[in-house]
Amino acid sequence: MEQVKAKIPPAFAGQEVVFIFDTDCEGMVWSKAGVALQGLSGGQRSWGETRRVEYRLTKKAVPGEVFHLYVEVACNQLWGNGEPEDPNRLYELKIAELVVPNKPAWTLYWDMEILLGLVEGIAISIRPFDETKRKSARSWATQLRHMEDYPDFVFSASQAQQFEWVEENYPELFGRIQRMAKAGRFVPVAGTWVEMDTNMPTGEALCLKFFEDIERSSKELVEWTGELYLEYHRGTYTSQAAVKRYNRQSELLLRDLDALFAILQVKLDNPSAPKPPPSLLEGKPTLDRLWKVATLNQFHDVLPGTSIALVYRDVWASYAELLAAGTRLRDEWFEYLLAPVIFSSPSPPMPAAGAGGSLVVLNTSSWGRSEFLVEVPLAKELPGTCFVQRTSGGTGLVLVPGVPAWSCTTFEVDSLVSQRKSDTVSGKAMLLLRVDEISMESTEDEFVAVSTRQPGYTVENGLIKVTFDDHGRITSYVYKPLQREAIEKGKLGNDLRLFEDIPLTYDAWELEIYHLNKSWEPETLGVLEVEEDGPLRVVLRVTHEVSEHSRIFQRIIVEAGSEAVEFDTRVEWHEEHVVMVSYTVFTDYGRFEVCAHKFADLSEHGFGVSLANDCKYGHSCIGGLLALTLLKAPKNPDENCDMGEHVFRYALRPHAGSFSAAGPAIVAWADHFNAAPILR
Repeated sequence: MEQVKAKIPPAFAGQEVVFIFDTDCEGMVWSKAGVALQGLSGGQRSWGETRRVEYRLTKKAVPGEVFHLYVEVACNQLWGNGEPEDPNRLYELKIAELVVPNKPAWTLYWDMEILLGLVEGIAISIRPFDETKRKSARSWATQLRHMEDYPDFVFSASQAQQFEWVEENYPELFGRIQRMAKAGRFVPVAGTWVEMDTNMPTGEALCLKFFEDIERSSKELVEWTGELYLEYHRGTYTSQAAVKRYNRQSELLLRDLDALFAILQVKLDNPSAPKPPPSLLEGKPTLDRLWKVATLNQFHDVLPGTSIALVYRDVWASYAELLAAGTRLRDEWFEYLLAPVIFSSPSPPMPAAGAGGSLVVLNTSSWGRSEFLVEVPLAKELPGTCFVQRTSGGTGLVLVPGVPAWSCTTFEVDSLVSQRKSDTVSGKAMLLLRVDEISMESTEDEFVAVSTRQPGYTVENGLIKVTFDDHGRITSYVYKPLQREAIEKGKLGNDLRLFEDIPLTYDAWELEIYHLNKSWEPETLGVLEVEEDGPLRVVLRVTHEVSEHSRIFQRIIVEAGSEAVEFDTRVEWHEEHVVMVSYTVFTDYGRFEVCAHKFADLSEHGFGVSLANDCKYGHSCIGGLLALTLLKAPKNPDENCDMGEHVFRYALRPHAGSFSAAGPAIVAWADHFNAAPILR
């Protein structure tokens, strides 16, 4: 913050006097009383920029009059601080002087500027959140100055988030904005929280941006039937993979919290309900705050992965706070909701591991689950008359009966039966557990087994028979109910390919179709090994060396009673201008890089295959290749974009019938793949 003291010289008497202050960066002029007066944009003018370094002190100068000002400066120019970003860049004061402008020339100059563009964009992509808050104040204070000079000047602003920032941080400025808004000269438009990406947010997130109000209040809205497919910026579905993962996790968590809060409001109307936790009484403002974080991060350069590195420091911190706070709320609210179900008193402690008690399986999905596997600590006595498999991680797998949508199933834990049921399924020994009120009869057809088939392995359960080569690629995928082969003869599923990715412009934004012309497989393909061999789950593992810098670690999972093959993947990624894709060849259809959320489906009459994921958005279908784009490695605007470790999952499953017939089951499967059941 620079303090400025300016004294009017005698030669300027009676004239308009302007203070010129250029620090080669952005700034804000403040009065001595702390009123935000006007923003400044210093530095050399370039395409799309408006250099504004002047602040009018007075329209009619009085000799000897003294003005006291403060100038707050920012460590960035209008479009950031260079490419690549330089955190050590220094800015210096270029000009600090008082001038009397040549009024006719000055007026002509600014008339042309207004015609070319009234205000520069307030972009989160090139400045961190705190600087964007200051930028909002600088820009809007400048617009209020324009309103003083131009009685017919009307300004519109489209992001509700900026109004909240200005109200919280610049209340005096916000009061002046309110007065101009009442006069019809400062007009809020659009009705969205931020100017968001509209491809990757869920319907819940979009509904929170006031589109309903727009539809109700607007006239003659343009309507479009069909997909709005922009053949541009297709790399935004993949760049900055972590923000995509956090977005998916946050939306699912907030969906749970919204539903829980609604259910608990009904419960609170019951006079006999136990005393609620304080977090529930304060639930609405807390939910609003968390949703605001999630929707802010859906801004059209943040979620697409096209902001500078400094922005993502703020983004990672905000997501960490959102997920931690949201998980705490979900745990507290679940405990309160389920206490009468689990316990006779409102809130005794949960049973200690191995001490008996109850196990509750919570299904937070909008679709019911048929029987499924849950992983539980072996130290805790386990429920269910079912076979238990010890995992490679030392936990136990239990086959749980179905749980309806938004419901829970409670199991009374009985003592662990010590004897083993010997050699009845595929020559393996299993632990037999007992729960009095549950009986699950299982047959050998419902289990899953793995057998060696040189080269590679075959994994089979009652629904599918899948053959892998030595490197974990699918060579055959037979859907038993139809005896239908899903993989084209001589082709592969889960074929991990690397492509050269050098867009003509906008490195992080683009994925050009010509990148398909140059591809290769990982430098060294690993050899498949068996990690778990059933009977409830088979796990195969493989490690590929992409290059001397990057590796892929995959666990390939097939469960008893499931049509799906899951690929649990971890990647150490240190590449440049390379994109990684998982390919599976089915039949002959085509579409290049479209946005989809939890799944994509490729169907014909009577048969189809679906591809689910837990945090990816870019999908392609070209020449029978159903592809999921996994990682990108752009170098602009963030030269370290996506460098480091990534964790993600995707899965394939065939189905009978076209998608119009199988769609509800596929949608439910994809949702369950993303929203795992919760154990209590």
